Amino acid sequence: MFFLSLGACGGGSGEAVRVLLIGNSHTAANDLAGMVQDLAGSADLNVEVTAHAPNGWWWRDHAARPRRSR
Repeated sequence: MFFLSLGACGGGSGEAVRVLLIGNSHTAANDLAGMVQDLAGSADLNVEVTAHAPNGWWWRDHAARPRRSR
C-alpha cells in the first residue's frame, strides 16, 4: 500500500520536501517517482522525489539489505 500526503508541504517555502519511494520493478516501470513529482508540481509544491526500486525485490529484500546514506 502506498500513501503520500502532500498537503503538509508548504508551497513555495524554499527548501524542497524530499520523498523516497521504496519498491521494485513495478515502481520503476510505471514511473511512480515521475507521477508524484508531476502531482506535486501541479499543486505548486517544492518536492524532490527519488526512488530505490531494484527489479524483483520484495520488502524482505529491502529489510535484509538496507541502503545506507553516504
